[in-house]
Amino acid sequence: MKIDFEVIKSRAAGRWAEVFQALTPLSGEVLHRGKSDHPCPGCAGVSVIWPDKDAEQTGSIACRKCTSSKPTGDGIATVAKWAGLSQGDAAKAIASYLGIGGMESAATVELDVIELVCKDKRMPIEAFKQFRPTIEKRGRNS
Repeated sequence: MKIDFEVIKSRAAGRWAEVFQALTPLSGEVLHRGKSDHPCPGCAGVSVIWPDKDAEQTGSIACRKCTSSKPTGDGIATVAKWAGLSQGDAAKAIASYLGIGGMESAATVELDVIELVCKDKRMPIEAFKQFRPTIEKRGRNS
């Protein structure tokens, strides 16, 4: 199965925020320039993430520590960096998420509930883990 990176990038243009939220610990907010920087979940908030000038279309972001202040280049590289995948596996995961046929994901990217809460609250995971959170087993499906 051939991976067409250009097809993936063109289909994801303008949708990188939702792709990042689904496949990485990044919030979709990292693509928007604001008055404040976004703490990086990769280095536990030690540094910050900022978007490239056309990040919503390309998915390119940078972290002072994780990427040595150099933009990732594109959204596939961003997903690979923050999901801990190879470029090929990141491309497959994005293609699968976007529903691009013929490119099933070889990588299963799963976020646990603690990571999801941290992303939703824009809080570094390491800071939240200091409170020793646990996942409750209750309800009908427990």
